[in-house]
Amino acid sequence: MDNVKRKAYLATKNMLRVKDILPTEARRKLYDSMITPHFNYCDIVWNGCTKKKAHELQRIQNAAAKAIVNRQETSSSQALKELKLLPLHLKREIHTAVMVYKTLLGRAPNPQIQEIRNCLPKHVYTTRATTQNTFIYK
Repeated sequence: MDNVKRKAYLATKNMLRVKDILPTEARRKLYDSMITPHFNYCDIVWNGCTKKKAHELQRIQNAAAKAIVNRQETSSSQALKELKLLPLHLKREIHTAVMVYKTLLGRAPNPQIQEIRNCLPKHVYTTRATTQNTFIYK
């Protein structure tokens, strides 16, 4: 997680250097291409990080949002709303929910599906779920 924080911080720092040169639309594209991938990479894995670490990452996103808006008097929450950006904790929750949904539908990577199948109860009784093939195990 420290590596993610460092990379996102350096990308934000680079964007801060050009905030007075580039228009808002170009700064937003820079954010989407240079900073967002660092926040999204394996965010499901480090979703359970400490509040301190999560706050450090959120501060980096806030600084980037304020750099895009390029107004000193704007608070970070106003900048996030204006840019229609979700706070990082909400993005992690959404990504976790999507991964659970894909896993339950059997669209997740095969090792993940196999791990879920190993955790499911095994019995010999005929139930609606086993006869209708409604779950990922068949």
